[in-house]
Amino acid sequence: QFPSATDTMTITPAATETNQSGNQVLDDTRIVDDFSSKLLGWPEVDDGSKILKYENGGYSFQLLEKDAFDEVYLPVSFNPSEISFTVKGYEGIDDGTFGVFCHFQDQNNYYYVEFDMLTKSYVIAQSLDGEYVPLTAITDEGQYWHDAEPFIDITEENKISIGCYLGNIFVSVNDVLVDNVSIANPFLEK
Repeated sequence: QFPSATDTMTITPAATETNQSGNQVLDDTRIVDDFSSKLLGWPEVDDGSKILKYENGGYSFQLLEKDAFDEVYLPVSFNPSEISFTVKGYEGIDDGTFGVFCHFQDQNNYYYVEFDMLTKSYVIAQSLDGEYVPLTAITDEGQYWHDAEPFIDITEENKISIGCYLGNIFVSVNDVLVDNVSIANPFLEK
């Protein structure tokens, strides 16, 4: 479930940090989009079950069906290793999560980072041959979801940065590293 809207999304290749505003760039290794225009061609959909659109200087995605799941693909032909974006939820959202897939091999094999802004928590996991494999450490309460203390209120902007490599995944919230997990059995290719 992805009930939140991104205001600025910056996607960069490994070992490069780009945080620009008022800029739109797409080349063979980098995309930077402040959503000041529709130049980069993010999908726009309003089909009764989801709404994807440019809105208020950002890119908004909303799922209108409970327990629904959907994806928004990056308008690029490469696999970025790092992604940074600012996300802000809508007032009145009482349920739902958003996330980022990376090293998507096929429908049953990928890594992902999922966030719940309402509970200010996250999980890092892998789908391996369709089986859920948590990568975050188990908590004392027996859960794999962890507090992301740097999250501020759901209606405020929160900057998310994710580094997704074959051997490890790191997550930062509002410029604070919240996790860096190693992957015991990584995929062999991007």
